[in-house]
Amino acid sequence: MGLSFTVSSGGKLSAVDLFLPIIEGCLTGVVEILEESTIKHTQNVTLNYKKDKEPELIHLETCVHLSAGKVYSIRQRLKGSSAFTCYGCAEKITVKDVTMSLTNLQVGLIEDLTSVSTGQFYGFELLIKTTK
Repeated sequence: MGLSFTVSSGGKLSAVDLFLPIIEGCLTGVVEILEESTIKHTQNVTLNYKKDKEPELIHLETCVHLSAGKVYSIRQRLKGSSAFTCYGCAEKITVKDVTMSLTNLQVGLIEDLTSVSTGQFYGFELLIKTTK
């Protein structure tokens, strides 16, 4: 499952918000961040069911530096219980004059239902350096 994205200005990706299992149980596997077609970060993840809680912010063990104009992809290969999903997602997110533009996964396509309009990603945490 995955998405690709670009940013309009440099920064760092520091966390990914993922949906939790919908029933008791867990999801385990790997989250990968790619720059173009090169894997920049791999992290093992376990998401446990929590009543009345849908997403969980997963802090990356190492922030991934982002450059404007490059295509980044985030893939997750989690197995286990069924998870919540979202519908009607934003394709562009702007914070402090930095725009993150999301597209369908462009690298290492995986057969699943995650796309810009539906899927397993709830959000992202970007560290943006601003000047005063």
